[in-house]
Amino acid sequence: MPAPEKEKIACRTGLLLSLFIALTLIFFQNRLLSLSPFFQNLVIKLYLRQLINALIALPVLFLWLEFSKQQTVLYLIEKIKTWWLNSRWTVLLALCFFALATILIATFAYHRIPKGDALWCYFQTKIFARGHLFAPAPFDFRFFSTPTIINNGKWFSYTSPGHSIVLLPFYFLNITWLTGPLLGTTALWLLYRFTESVTDNRTARITLLLGITSPFMLFLSGSHEFHVTSTFFTILALFSIQRAVTSATSRTHLWSLLAGLALGVVFLTRPYTAIGVGIPLVIFVLRKLRRGLLPFIAAGLLMLLLHLFYNHILTGNPMKFPYQLMGTYHGIGFAPDFGAPTFNLPGHSPLKMLINLLYNIFVLSLQLFGWLFLSFLFLLIGITRTRRRWLVWAPALGLIIAYLLYWFHGITPWGPKYWSEALPAFIVISAIGIRSAPDFFKNRIRFSNSLPLRLLPFFILYCLVVYLPVHFHYFAAGHWGETPRIAHRVKNAGIHNAVVFIHTDERSGSFDYTSAFIFNDPFLKGDIIYPRDMGIAENQRFLKYFPRRRAYLYDFNTETLVPLPSE
Repeated sequence: MPAPEKEKIACRTGLLLSLFIALTLIFFQNRLLSLSPFFQNLVIKLYLRQLINALIALPVLFLWLEFSKQQTVLYLIEKIKTWWLNSRWTVLLALCFFALATILIATFAYHRIPKGDALWCYFQTKIFARGHLFAPAPFDFRFFSTPTIINNGKWFSYTSPGHSIVLLPFYFLNITWLTGPLLGTTALWLLYRFTESVTDNRTARITLLLGITSPFMLFLSGSHEFHVTSTFFTILALFSIQRAVTSATSRTHLWSLLAGLALGVVFLTRPYTAIGVGIPLVIFVLRKLRRGLLPFIAAGLLMLLLHLFYNHILTGNPMKFPYQLMGTYHGIGFAPDFGAPTFNLPGHSPLKMLINLLYNIFVLSLQLFGWLFLSFLFLLIGITRTRRRWLVWAPALGLIIAYLLYWFHGITPWGPKYWSEALPAFIVISAIGIRSAPDFFKNRIRFSNSLPLRLLPFFILYCLVVYLPVHFHYFAAGHWGETPRIAHRVKNAGIHNAVVFIHTDERSGSFDYTSAFIFNDPFLKGDIIYPRDMGIAENQRFLKYFPRRRAYLYDFNTETLVPLPSE
């Protein structure tokens, strides 16, 4: 049977099946979401709705495949493709689009404040901004109970210092929300140059297209998350190592030094991540870059020693990282007491490892490009063409293997955030897959050669029109993470030099009190201090330490702000 006829039958069959699925989901999606209490988790519900949206859109995909076979449409697609792959403006336009998109996300979706774990790096940045490595412990930590650490009278964050240091200059300028867009845009440019070096210019331009439309890349780069820093420096390390291999001997040492520094900053930001991506990179340097080995190791060792010194100051032991003061909460390996219960399973075990892996694969299939499971279509094709490109795939594989031994599931709206530093590999390999797709389809599936060319515009358009707006609205509406409403309420009331107690039953999760904690000065000398409401007697005891401040009570759930009597 000729390929066009075979494709026609397949499209019509797919259209009928997808129509049935879409209509079923339209009528029964609310019942499906209520099948399990697990589905009521705000983040899980978001991903399930994105999955349902994509399945409902499948009939449109099959209609598009029929419509796009017309010569006029094919000609238009081909012209756009030719322009993107050859225009001298492509790179500049792509970077400008990405910068603008991430700034909009940072401003209107994240409200220019840190959300989730990013809060703890931000807290440490405030301490660094005062010229200290830690703040003195508050007289009663119950009023500020958060995942921060009190150790020997020192108050600090459990996170490593790398991202907090990167945030520091932006903090002085009061623009920390620009850190992600700036690093993300620069990382995308470095990724373009890296891809151009290991493949060709056309594949690099496809990498740009995938990067500027990837929900994973966009929403991560618009955030305060420390993965922004570790992902940026991972890409810088890859770029520098590739340059060291291909440059003249006189520049090899300089690029090797930069590569070692970049990998060292990854360690200074996320030590375990640095081990996952670093082992394959060290193996590559030992095999291919022996003349640059000394500066590479020296620069990396400098960052390692800096972290060990930081550990010594905060924990009293160079080999004990701040997060280890939280006990086995962040344990690596299998044990019944590692981490908090997730998926109703305690600790970490091989079963939980498998569940986490499958969950991360599912989320990646949605969040990588917003194409449903078709996000993996070109990724799988690309994997078959990258076996000899060690720098592309090996660090990502090392990271994934490393986090199989970590208990946490990573349920966040950003995607599988513990795989963030593998994002460059996912994008580059997918770009290689798109470049190789015509031959792959022709030699194996025997559909028309234009099929990959017609699929990609639909995928990109669906992501821009449906997937990204849904995610943007989710954050902007305050469904997940900290909210600036408390600070706005206090500011609009004209309150200064005050203590505002936060009353909450944590009804909406752990973000209730931390929505106020964001705005605390770690040294408790800011204009407004936001402690937890501990009851009348305890609150009065707290106020004795701040006798010249007025007192207020803010109820998180009712959003009411009332003054408290001085006695």
